[in-house]
Amino acid sequence: MTDNFIKRFSEQIEDEKSLYFDSKNGIIKELQTGSTLEYRNGLYVLHLYGTPYERGYAHGKLFKKQIIESKIALYYGRLLEDLYESSDFYARLPKVIANTLEDLIKKIFYAPLEKIIFDETKEELYGIADAVGFNRQIALRGFVAPDLMEFLAASFLKGKRESLYNYYLGGCSGLFVRKTALKKNQKALFARNMDFPGAVVWKYPAILFNHPTEEVDILVKNGDNRFKRVKRKKQEYMYISTAGFPGTGLTGYNKSGIAIGAFMCLSKALSKKLPLTMDYNHYLFTRAESIEGIIHLIKSENFRSASPHTVLFADKEQAVSIEVDSKRAVTRGMDDDLDVHIQTNHFLSPITKRDEIEFPLEREHTVGRYRLLENAVEDNYGQIDVRRMIDLITSNLNLVSGTTHLLGADFPAQLITLTSVVFQMETGNFWVAEGRPPGLHYNRYVGFNFYDEMNQNKRKRKIHAYKRSIKPVIRGTKFKIVTEKMKRSLWYVTLSQENLKLGKLNDAIKDMEQARRLYDDPGYRYIYGVLLLMADRLEEALKVHKDLYASFRFPPVKTSALILWIGRGYDLMGQRSNAISMYEEGVNDSAVVPHLKEVFEYSLKRPFTKEKLPKSIDYYLMGPLEFL
Repeated sequence: MTDNFIKRFSEQIEDEKSLYFDSKNGIIKELQTGSTLEYRNGLYVLHLYGTPYERGYAHGKLFKKQIIESKIALYYGRLLEDLYESSDFYARLPKVIANTLEDLIKKIFYAPLEKIIFDETKEELYGIADAVGFNRQIALRGFVAPDLMEFLAASFLKGKRESLYNYYLGGCSGLFVRKTALKKNQKALFARNMDFPGAVVWKYPAILFNHPTEEVDILVKNGDNRFKRVKRKKQEYMYISTAGFPGTGLTGYNKSGIAIGAFMCLSKALSKKLPLTMDYNHYLFTRAESIEGIIHLIKSENFRSASPHTVLFADKEQAVSIEVDSKRAVTRGMDDDLDVHIQTNHFLSPITKRDEIEFPLEREHTVGRYRLLENAVEDNYGQIDVRRMIDLITSNLNLVSGTTHLLGADFPAQLITLTSVVFQMETGNFWVAEGRPPGLHYNRYVGFNFYDEMNQNKRKRKIHAYKRSIKPVIRGTKFKIVTEKMKRSLWYVTLSQENLKLGKLNDAIKDMEQARRLYDDPGYRYIYGVLLLMADRLEEALKVHKDLYASFRFPPVKTSALILWIGRGYDLMGQRSNAISMYEEGVNDSAVVPHLKEVFEYSLKRPFTKEKLPKSIDYYLMGPLEFL
């Protein structure tokens, strides 16, 4: 393992005088701060020391060639420009106007968000940028990517647009279990999948152990059980991420024994003045030593966020979800008699739900995943241990069909799962899915101990590795093992989506065909049919969708979407009477949601035309089709 690691990094060590290979311990050292990099259990492990800038600089030096090779900074830092330049809208404009408008879009979206990044975050990002040698502004723009997507999604969905041919739906999953839900003698567990675009650049998955030297205000308890602020060194913490991306506020664990997981939500309550998502989460994660302290910080400071999201904190006793947007922060904890806490990408509080934006496919997806975890926990109640927790968080079960698939609608483990981890809260043990996405959650989960790492114990405890069991997560359902061939098919689906984002429709179709040759998932066929429609291959598209409709049961909203696509296929072929029959079937379906019922009613009045079908994706991962 060490030989392969050194071979992989040998040129980097030779080129950088600030790096040194410690052959005795099998690690690469950054001499200025003593920060280290090693390859262990299939993952890169970094220990970063110093101030925010120093930690960022060491991160950049140790991973310089890998950050450049992965193009992660450009992928997230140029997200807005790449989407704009590959859109149909851009293609229709004269070049001078298109370029002028692009500059204006940058000022509208990027500039306000860059200004509100916390100083400590900027310093860490500047450190990475300086060490690698790329523009500091690119680093800042990469950091605001989650918030930028929130703003784009809000304006997109409020503009009466549809999103009906997703490759996959964004989302994360979190599950905390304790006491009676656990198998005998087990300790509280928290499982977390982080789903986010970027599988193509998430090439060097890493665990980043941070050893800060800067002092900050920390909230601690007085002897009389009241909170007070004390100036002291920021507590040590860990994030699970990748080379070039600090992972701030997304998935981690700190010295106080608190784990964190973030979940983006769609809402109209946005701001360009309040803390950004990752800054908001990181502040709470590092400025309090207990969940009580975190809640006190939120209430005492009326602490809100620029972007709607939920952040889940868990310790050995409890889990709490903070549902936050620009107007309010609502705490959702656990009742004493309830030993399970579940979180996906939607608000549950009536207060925060007021401003949620209607997006039927996404809502069905996130609620479906919530129900899947709820049903699976109920079916396994009192029998959950580490391995069963991995089974639950990686389940790819479609509740409607009772079968497992790669692109279903309910399962939490998705194509864009970038990190997957299970924390054992009391011990500091945690298990991370090894390898790189897509499909990493079907790999082995390897173990680490937070306190061994932070205390630099040379004789680290051996922690058993786990793989998913073959036992169905719910009795009476069918289970299919995910093979290497199936995982390779996910890679081609990922490439297809990236090509479509760049306006390369024919390449997107070829990639999807390659994916289907490896494994023909129903979700693949749904996407493939839409791609064929976009390419004007109408008869082929209609056949794919009709065969799928006759042979497979999607959840209600996706079934409505499939009916709509069949109707549109008929419209594009000039078969209006057949199209009307499909629209009538959709509008009369008792399960149709109001948003899509409106689409069907409109489609009955006006035929769908080719002009309404874009050749690229104008927004993020979703194809907008105006219908009003």
